[in-house]
Amino acid sequence: MTAIDLNLIRVFVIVYETRNLTLTAEELYVTQSAISQSLGRLRKHFGDPLFERVGRRMEPTPVAQDAYLDMRAALDNIDTALGRVQRFDPSTSDKVFRIALSELGEIGWMGNILDEVRMTAPNVRIESIALDQSRFVDWLERGFVGVAVAPADLSGGFVRTRVKDQTYIAVMSRQTPGGEEPLTLERFSALPRISVSGDSAADLLETAERQAGVSRNPAATVERFAALPSLLLSNPGHIAVIPRPIAEGWAHVWNLELHDLPFEVPAVRLHVCRRSTAQGQGALDWFYATVIRAVVATPADFGSIHIDGS
Repeated sequence: MTAIDLNLIRVFVIVYETRNLTLTAEELYVTQSAISQSLGRLRKHFGDPLFERVGRRMEPTPVAQDAYLDMRAALDNIDTALGRVQRFDPSTSDKVFRIALSELGEIGWMGNILDEVRMTAPNVRIESIALDQSRFVDWLERGFVGVAVAPADLSGGFVRTRVKDQTYIAVMSRQTPGGEEPLTLERFSALPRISVSGDSAADLLETAERQAGVSRNPAATVERFAALPSLLLSNPGHIAVIPRPIAEGWAHVWNLELHDLPFEVPAVRLHVCRRSTAQGQGALDWFYATVIRAVVATPADFGSIHIDGS
């Protein structure tokens, strides 16, 4: 097999990681037609389609899957060497960084992250991707996102920094009969529950409730926390379990009653996560450190954070 151009290796790796020609073009600051031409040269070089369109995604063939790890390792080694002499300069960069954040993260941390970025990188752009607990590790591995903030047990090949311990609390309308009384396990079990399917700690909560002997049959399920205030206020007698920072912020403006849970739920340990090596290592080093500073600096109680319907 003849030698292959370094730029083609980069195109191959990014198409593999993003599964998308448009995102690859954006990442490399070229047109989509240029990516298509490069992909044509790669296909000719390997004698294989390499990527086949399935819906909106470019799925790799077995040949591409076999080649990826070696191609990624080669690119990482080259980028590491180049990074020693070509330092990332945030003050002049217009790079796009993608970060996977939960709903809580977008509400509570995105403002701080943007402020922190703007201090040294006025032209850098940040794109927030809704955190999917089952997919974000794959996103990091493929480079679809550079950083994620999530509860995570990661294997080798990743770096993480613990930034927050998130606890949970019960919330209900103050119009709930006996809503001001202590919340016992019996009463908690009896109140109809509204659950949040998009909660990244849903599995942890379910395990804690099962160990406490609580039956988990929600009266309603919503995808996002933002739907809860109006539901709870219009349906007194229902209860929800949500992260304490959001609950305490809502309690400033909504007629909601907060209660400690009548069973033990371990604090959710949130980490800022990234790959240990990646294309544009210097840029990712900077963004990773910037996100850590921003999240750590966010007030623990989110006292000013609420959704007031305006």
